[in-house]
Amino acid sequence: MNASIALAVGIVRTWVALYTLGLPQKLRRARRLEVDCDLWEQRQLAEYTREPPLVTAIEMLVRSVLGAFSDITWRVEAGLSVRRNRSTRMNQSLTSRGWFAFALVLAAMPVIMGASRVFGAGGGGPIWGSAVVLAGVVMIAGMLLIQRNAVLGLTLAAVGGVALALLLFWMFFIVVPALALVGFILYKRARGAGWRQAPGVA
Repeated sequence: MNASIALAVGIVRTWVALYTLGLPQKLRRARRLEVDCDLWEQRQLAEYTREPPLVTAIEMLVRSVLGAFSDITWRVEAGLSVRRNRSTRMNQSLTSRGWFAFALVLAAMPVIMGASRVFGAGGGGPIWGSAVVLAGVVMIAGMLLIQRNAVLGLTLAAVGGVALALLLFWMFFIVVPALALVGFILYKRARGAGWRQAPGVA
């Protein structure tokens, strides 16, 4: 496999592994196989049409970026459909789920913005864009981990959020209130999952 294609495939697989965190192993494996099949088909078509490997790699990354919102939406829906044994999750209200989905959308916006800079749309450059994408992905990974490991999830979300605030400092009056809202939603979600709950409390 060409090095550029191998790198693109690795990035796409890493993204899949991140946004499927917290799901049952069977569901995660099915999603990974689905994406791997799609990548294989794209490589086969590229070979058949003699497309340059670098072009194929860029197309893979662009498709992944453009599909990020759909991936996050799929993850939210998959998470909601999975039945949990913990009563706190089973009793989680539709409103709180809606707020969490809204928080995920807010966190995905910087990822999309950074990715557009990586591919040359707008100012900032690919290095800055990559840093924004990485910070956003870390934040999303933390958000998705909260109900399995509240401390780790909140820590990752906080690290990603602080990095985004620093990278997007000129948008202070937009970014900071948005991050504060996301932080509040995540805190409530962690509490709903039993974090810092007194012993003996159901």
